[in-house]
Amino acid sequence: MDEHRGRSEEAGAEAPPEVEVVVLVDEIVDIEECARAGRRPHPHAKAYVIRVDGHKITVHKARITGREILSDAGKRPPEKYILRQVLSGGSLEKIELDQVVDLTRQGIEKFKTMLKTAQDGRS
Repeated sequence: MDEHRGRSEEAGAEAPPEVEVVVLVDEIVDIEECARAGRRPHPHAKAYVIRVDGHKITVHKARITGREILSDAGKRPPEKYILRQVLSGGSLEKIELDQVVDLTRQGIEKFKTMLKTAQDGRS
């Protein structure tokens, strides 16, 4: 028994530091505040607050599709909307429905939507 206990203690002592550094942040990160402060949002936050058309929405994952953002914002069906992310400095990037947005990317301030018109559907 003592032999077994000794091995367990040794195994614990030999564990790589990465095992102890599993960081689960018990906080909700506002990505707009991070962008304004010039900080990158924490990649392991409990949730992320995003602003869509002036309304704050809380999502529980760092990577989310354009479709999910539109749906969570009540823009249904999402196919009827155009989604753009506003970056620090005011530049806009169009987000496709199945495009994955990494909310931990530095500089994402908010999102804007626009109802598609008949012309938007034409090539």
